[in-house]
Order: sequence, then C-alpha cells, then structure tokens
Amino acid sequence: MLEVTRLEVFVKVMKALSNKVRLRMLALLSERPMSVYELSKILGLSYPLTFLHLKQLRDAGLVQEVRRAEGPGPLPTRYYAVAEFSIVVTPQLIRELVESSEGGG
Repeated sequence: MLEVTRLEVFVKVMKALSNKVRLRMLALLSERPMSVYELSKILGLSYPLTFLHLKQLRDAGLVQEVRRAEGPGPLPTRYYAVAEFSIVVTPQLIRELVESSEGGG
C-alpha cells in the first residue's frame, strides 16, 4: 500500500477548498446537515455533480456523512455535515511539508 505524505494531504485539502461551489457547500453545511438532493436544489446543480463535489470534500476530510433514519423506508437517508477542521497556512508549514516530502515522506 502506498504511503500518503502530509504534503499530499495538504494539497488535497487545498484543491477541495479552491472551488467556489465547494466553499458554498461548506457554508451551507455549517448551518445544518443536508442531503445531496437538498444541496443540489439549493445550488441549482445536478445530483451527480453535487455528489462529486461532496465526494471531493469528504475525501479531503472536510465533510462527513451522517445517516438518519427517516420516513417509512428501510434505508437511512445520507446527510452531510461539516467536519471539525482548522487550517493555518504559514511559510514554515509549507517548507516543512516540502522538506519532509523530499526527504522520503
């Protein structure tokens, strides 16, 4: 299995945050958990495109899936909520990430 470096994780998070739609999603989800369907309606996006944006946020650790049993059906509805995170980017952090990556991880 390939080892994921801290630099790769940092880049994934920065890429996830570099899109206006995903930033708007984070703002909406910071108010309350929402389903993909609900977000797609609010944002005016297709369900598949909304899901792809959410997947990128989830893969970066910025949102988490929350399941709720609602309605008469046997399956819970998937909701998404903002994960607790804090990001402070400094020149020193970037230097450390690059140096540790160049030094073999």
